[in-house]
Amino acid sequence: MRQSLAFVGSTFADSTIGSLYEFVGSGNYYTETTSYVNLGYWAGARTLDEASQALAGLLARTAQLQQGDEVLDVGFGFGDQDLFWFQNFAPRRITAINVVPLQVRAAHRRVERAGLTHDIRLQLASATELPFAEQSFDKVLALECAFHFETRATFFSEAMRVLRPGGTLVTCDLIAAGPRRTDVKRRLIDRVHCRLWRIPRANMYDRHEYAHALTRAGYANVRVESIAADVFEPYLRFCEFFARGETGRRLNPLLRVGPGAMRRLGWFDQYDYILARADKAMCAGPTG
Repeated sequence: MRQSLAFVGSTFADSTIGSLYEFVGSGNYYTETTSYVNLGYWAGARTLDEASQALAGLLARTAQLQQGDEVLDVGFGFGDQDLFWFQNFAPRRITAINVVPLQVRAAHRRVERAGLTHDIRLQLASATELPFAEQSFDKVLALECAFHFETRATFFSEAMRVLRPGGTLVTCDLIAAGPRRTDVKRRLIDRVHCRLWRIPRANMYDRHEYAHALTRAGYANVRVESIAADVFEPYLRFCEFFARGETGRRLNPLLRVGPGAMRRLGWFDQYDYILARADKAMCAGPTG
């Protein structure tokens, strides 16, 4: 409990993404057999492990991930999706970046144990300052992380720069469900939520503006669809059930009460969850 209070107390002093995920750690979430840290895609899933992997699979299929692809994974968590993608979709190589040192170290160990250090290359780097040359990748993937980026629009531009002509950007992302509320209570809840979960205010727009942002960054064939019905409510139901059980006792108390608090406050009512795909035109030249 002391750790939980310290986290809440420091939230308004340290708004970095790293501080959030250092707190969550690798053993402080609702998964049991994986280390995914996402809400999951629950069409047919029974556990968060299944739903999280289903979300990774949905992202890969939407990107048409295939043999020979050079892939950039932005915000790789503990590396679960990279291992899954490499073993099931056979890309040529996955380069993955993350800004959380704890996660980078843990993912390195997992990739080493799998004997895939030449195939999955992990490094500490920012999605808004990609340390790669222009036209380096066929696919850029962001699995439930772009809402953290300062800003998402900057990431879209950077992804466009490093994509090869004909390449594809695919994201699963948390966004605003519509125009920002004007009532004082809702604005306060929104402000606290953005601070707790490290969401820049500049990223809080709906899926129509999301599509416009991709178009402004130069993408073609932009598609943004809501999959919220298969994400939010089934995720909350599972977490509430899990937290009441014996295995839920291992969770940090703040995370154990989190789903119930989110439901009571109606936090997910103001959010949408989208799957987006956008292409770099075949005739695109160097950007920058």
